[in-house]
Amino acid sequence: MEWRNITLRPATPEDEANVPVTLSVLNGNRAITLYQRVGFKVVDSADGAVKMKRSRKDRL
Repeated sequence: MEWRNITLRPATPEDEANVPVTLSVLNGNRAITLYQRVGFKVVDSADGAVKMKRSRKDRL
């Protein structure tokens, strides 16, 4: 059985309430690519950090 590229996760209250989720990551952090793969989009970049946001419609 192949398990690569399979995502299993419980629904969060934000998912159920259609509330956007935001986070900040330092510029150059490799996690930015991971967050983009799961639906986050860069909304701002300042002071050495990247602000990212994901809404319900952007989720996997």
